Amino acid sequence: MKIPFKPTLKPVFVTLLLVPKRLMRRTLLVMSVLNFPGHIIVGLDAKDGKVAIDGWSKLSHHDVTDIAQQFEQDGVEAIIYTDISRDGMMQGVNLESTRDLARAIHIPVIASGGVTDYDDVKALCHYESEGVMGAIVGRAIYEGTIDLAKGQALADRLNPPQSYT
Repeated sequence: MKIPFKPTLKPVFVTLLLVPKRLMRRTLLVMSVLNFPGHIIVGLDAKDGKVAIDGWSKLSHHDVTDIAQQFEQDGVEAIIYTDISRDGMMQGVNLESTRDLARAIHIPVIASGGVTDYDDVKALCHYESEGVMGAIVGRAIYEGTIDLAKGQALADRLNPPQSYT
């Protein structure tokens, strides 16, 4: 899956900004969105629906959906959603929570954490129309359960990339 560019954007590059806790002040985020429209993607790490903080060592009392909706209102371009209970475990992506988050907001969600094999790629492609627009694959590549080129080809076959010409 590829993150499609909106027709109003120049498809040259996307700048990715993962905001650490100490910098996660609304004013900084809003200023960044205003200064770099269409280029700010925020990573949300969560477990059991709650946002994880301090390097995943603590769970906040903040609901991941509420925080994602706030980021959407602030103007971020997309959310990278990591279910930390699945990340690196080779147990499959948490499809339900990823889908539920995508349904709750109107900006793309990029799945992260637990993508294990081509079945996960297929399943995530099924939710593209609901806002799941990509995936981050890490350990599965290292373990050899997903070949990046084959995974991308599968995603392109299931959901052909759109051209904005």
